[in-house]
Amino acid sequence: MANENTDVTEDKLLGGKVIIFQPKKGYRVAVDSCLLAAAVPAKAGDKVLDLGVGTGAVSLCIRARVPQCKITGIDKNTGYLELAAKSVSRNNWQRSIDLHFGDVCRPPRVIEPATFDYVVANPPYFDEEAYFKSPNAGKSEAHAAHGSKLENWISCAKTYVTHEGSFLVIFPSDREETLLEALKAHFTEIGVFRVYSSDETTPIRVIVTAKASQTGQMTVSELGKLYIRDIKGDYTPQARGILWDGNALQLVLRPPKTAP
Repeated sequence: MANENTDVTEDKLLGGKVIIFQPKKGYRVAVDSCLLAAAVPAKAGDKVLDLGVGTGAVSLCIRARVPQCKITGIDKNTGYLELAAKSVSRNNWQRSIDLHFGDVCRPPRVIEPATFDYVVANPPYFDEEAYFKSPNAGKSEAHAAHGSKLENWISCAKTYVTHEGSFLVIFPSDREETLLEALKAHFTEIGVFRVYSSDETTPIRVIVTAKASQTGQMTVSELGKLYIRDIKGDYTPQARGILWDGNALQLVLRPPKTAP
């Protein structure tokens, strides 16, 4: 449904539990945001930091599932921040979600380090030099690094997550090793959850959790997998429960293996 601005649409997520404003053209909400939000095991009273909040999809979906958590989002795109703020107001969630201008290289000073139970990110996943840019500046910025490399996102997350907390990130599966190597510079306990488009052998996304382990020993664990569609092309019951009903995505820990 279009609002008064013909360049912006008013849409619904999670079966209508979330209302979001987003550009009609350019970067729009994808399944990734809903899956990442569903993977955050936040509970009442927890604090969540959303790095690169964009138009607010991840933060809004977390808030819909966990009404009593506190969410802070930052982004350097003022246009997206304005839309995110409008969505927060439209859902009447101003007491739950705070938005600030800034990025992972220059985070807002008002945000205190080591105070968040969970930090989440859906970072740009193409190197700026190699990325064939979209003609839409917002979409291009969302997909390409533009001066903030993956390591910057991870370093920022490490700065703001508590020692007992976790960083969660969704990333293309074909760049899993790049992500894991970057994470190992800051975290020691890593878990990988794989997302498949259908009954195929190659996943399309990985959701990775990272934290500092008590022992300091580097481990990488398998956390399970999700199929978005079945062999008929229909959404699987689990995917439908997440994308329409707002269910949590259960990351089931399997025995870890010692990382090389």
